[in-house]
Amino acid sequence: MNSAIGPEVLDELRRAFDAAFAAPAVQPVDDLATLITIRVAGQAFALRATEITALAKRSRIVPVPSRVPELMGLAGIRGALVPVYDLASILGLSRTNEPQWFVLTQCEAQLALAVDEIEGLIEVRKTNLFTHDTFPSGGHVRQLARIGTDKRAVVDITAVVETIRQHAGLSVPAQE
Repeated sequence: MNSAIGPEVLDELRRAFDAAFAAPAVQPVDDLATLITIRVAGQAFALRATEITALAKRSRIVPVPSRVPELMGLAGIRGALVPVYDLASILGLSRTNEPQWFVLTQCEAQLALAVDEIEGLIEVRKTNLFTHDTFPSGGHVRQLARIGTDKRAVVDITAVVETIRQHAGLSVPAQE
């Protein structure tokens, strides 16, 4: 058996080797932020994918008495009973229609945020995320994401959950 490589195979290996150097450099993974694009009260927003655990199509919400005005009620989501909060209310927006999706948050106690629409999943370079503190959302938007020629407010899920905890009397303000 002859173990010599034929000229056709050598030519193909040479072309593949040369093509590898001609290809554009791959962006490092840590340079990208993954965002979920959503709509709330008719407005476009984004969420950091690292701050959520799942997305679920809206199911029946059972109202419950609460001192937290943003609490819509409880819903059965993926085999668990989960409190559902209206993200539009938390952001200080007037709801234009019924939310169709639940966003399950990444926090110590599972909770869901009701949103109108899930538009998609995108990755943006971290250099396209800008600090922003003038959006009228009660401090729940601290960044803008430049997506092509569009800009979207990035909702800070940690700040949203902290607001919910404060309204429920679960957070104690820091003492000076």
